[in-house]
Amino acid sequence: MTVNAKENEYKKHQLTDDDEVHLLDNFRDENHVLQFLIVTNKLLTGFDAPILQVMYLDKTIKEHNLLQAICRTNRLFPNKTYGLIVDYIGVFSNIAKAFDFDEKSIQDSAKNIHEVASALPLYLEKCLAYFEGIDRSKEGYDLLILAQQKLKEVEMRDSFAQDYNLLSKSWEIISPSPLLNQYEKEYIFVSEIYNSVRPINNSGKLLWHAFGEKTKMLIDKHIIKGELHTDIETIIMNAELIEELQANPTSPKAKEFEIKLFTRVRKHTANPKFAELSHELEQLKHRAETNQITSLEFLKGIIDGSQRLIFLEKRELNQNPRNEKTAVNALTELFKDAKSENTPIIVENIVKDIDSEIVKYVRVEGWKYNASAEKDVRKCLLEILKKYKLHKEVELYKKAYKYIEEYY
Repeated sequence: MTVNAKENEYKKHQLTDDDEVHLLDNFRDENHVLQFLIVTNKLLTGFDAPILQVMYLDKTIKEHNLLQAICRTNRLFPNKTYGLIVDYIGVFSNIAKAFDFDEKSIQDSAKNIHEVASALPLYLEKCLAYFEGIDRSKEGYDLLILAQQKLKEVEMRDSFAQDYNLLSKSWEIISPSPLLNQYEKEYIFVSEIYNSVRPINNSGKLLWHAFGEKTKMLIDKHIIKGELHTDIETIIMNAELIEELQANPTSPKAKEFEIKLFTRVRKHTANPKFAELSHELEQLKHRAETNQITSLEFLKGIIDGSQRLIFLEKRELNQNPRNEKTAVNALTELFKDAKSENTPIIVENIVKDIDSEIVKYVRVEGWKYNASAEKDVRKCLLEILKKYKLHKEVELYKKAYKYIEEYY
């Protein structure tokens, strides 16, 4: 806030210029606890924060000040797919008139959330149409394999990606509205298919995108059933299993192995140490789809890629061993920030519970890349948060899991 000379009662809240710069830097930091700024007539000029996604308007703003304010939510930022204006007094409804803009151009660039909600069922129906006729009574990888067969051609996959992106963007905007409950099962279905066919090496960024945060949380809670009968490590160490796969390289079991590998590699997209492997696997898949190599040659490439993946994961694990003291300190700071009058928790107890219970599940080497172990960790974390009545705090859950991923 700006404190005027005669406002002595507010002097204690006044920040120096350096303090204000530091505060705004914290706001721009996606890992910092600061997530809200409250202003009356500040930060309209010279304030740049691409991370800003939601703005609440509860006072009249006119002309260029209004335009400057609402445009703050429209900057690009990783995993940010929209800007949201929550208008309590009807400022936004008069924006076209205020700027003498064409009414249609305003409608094209900004939509009422009710319009988005009404379009979502149509987007979902369009995505589901790609998989018409498949047996939806099947589950897990059996269902996923059937769905992927409907997207064999590159053009069909790209078309599905375009339609899914419209759907997922709408979902992210509307969530967590109860309206979505009736569509959740179908949305998870098409989301799992989208995730299983998107490139693993960040190619096609204009068409293929990472999940939004709300979609990711939803998928994480409904990890695909029917996990691979054996882990990748077990298969490549078992000569009989390798021989069985090579004898029938087009079998469902071989396809499961491929999906499992690509899903696991995709978790390393942000790590440059895995970039070469991701690129080579994507090229291998392209050669198989364009009949440049046989099914057996593709399978052998997948097996080789699995061995390299495990080697890279172990090397990464050895280079970044868990520091128990750092992990506990990080969790302590996180839950100190979360503590309030409405959530009376004993920080030491909750951190102790997480540190002692989670360790049981992270003993599996490379647990982050093992769907079953990862699911156990998430479930355990939710149970602990539930014990302290914090299980509905979605942001807290996300941050706690992120700390576990980093330190355990």
